[in-house]
Amino acid sequence: AAQMLVGFMDAADTTGPWTAEADLPNFQTVERIQMGKSSKMKRTDRNQTPGDDEIEAVLESYKLHRYSNRFVVDEMDIIDDRFGAIDMTMPREMGEAARVVRPDLVYSILLGNPTMGQDSTALFATGHGNYVASGAGLAIGTLSTAKSAMASQTSNGRLLDIRAQYLIVPETK
Repeated sequence: AAQMLVGFMDAADTTGPWTAEADLPNFQTVERIQMGKSSKMKRTDRNQTPGDDEIEAVLESYKLHRYSNRFVVDEMDIIDDRFGAIDMTMPREMGEAARVVRPDLVYSILLGNPTMGQDSTALFATGHGNYVASGAGLAIGTLSTAKSAMASQTSNGRLLDIRAQYLIVPETK
């Protein structure tokens, strides 16, 4: 168990700083509701009744899944293990495999560019202000344009005040 923990702690997870975790009670589908911005305040003159506020709610669904492996050995394997594979290597490898589940899932979701429940549009789309055309490269002008597009996103007519903080690119193409 100690070697499994060592393997888990040694494996890299680059998603930590920009993702969030949630505890779920079971394996049933969960609906996550995120409240948007309330509408802009409107001028109200004396003896005038204020208008009703409108708030957009965004609903996305997800589900908890189980990921596992099993490593089976018998007494002959234990006796013949001259290189410490059973005591050291396999537990560490299983710990590493457990640690990379999250980044593998996160990046596969991003690469899959899923359709969002909010507007039935792909996550990365020109209309969302978060898409840079393929081949545009990482030039300063392109990044500045992308940052400006992120900062100008609105909900209910109000700025969301999203500041681009992370740039996610593959190590190799």
